[in-house]
Amino acid sequence: MAEREALEDIRLAVLYVQFKANSEDPEVLREAEREFESLVDRFYEGFPRFMTPRQYETARGHFELFLFFIDQALAHYREKAAGTEDRS
Repeated sequence: MAEREALEDIRLAVLYVQFKANSEDPEVLREAEREFESLVDRFYEGFPRFMTPRQYETARGHFELFLFFIDQALAHYREKAAGTEDRS
């Protein structure tokens, strides 16, 4: 399922950016922040039903909260796929 793969890609990218955000180099920190905000934007634009506008604004500054929304969306698509398999 393309949606699930896209979400898994975003999740892995967030984890990588979170790792980069532990750097003491100010330029690396700014780059990590830009990348993270871009990933939140990508999620919100591609999967708007999983996040309200207020949640979107809040998630742009919180890795853990954003991962929660991604995990909720992934759970939805996993359940949807499991339901499809049950009908086979």
